[in-house]
Amino acid sequence: MNILVVDDVSENVTLLKVLLEGGGYSVSTARNGREALWELEKEPIDCIVSDVLMPVMDGFQLCRACKTSNKWYNIPF
Repeated sequence: MNILVVDDVSENVTLLKVLLEGGGYSVSTARNGREALWELEKEPIDCIVSDVLMPVMDGFQLCRACKTSNKWYNIPF
């Protein structure tokens, strides 16, 4: 299972990445919603864990973009 972690705080990303990879998950990361959309285009993602308050594109905007997309609407957020 590939999980996308989206957060602008690098310490949070590192902590979640270490914990999830320790549980056997594959982890991709992004620093904001726009980078997350690029990651979604590059590889299949099974689940998204996102911060809400981020620059460029926040977590609410990212969630809205995913849930209104024909490609990503079914990814758990």
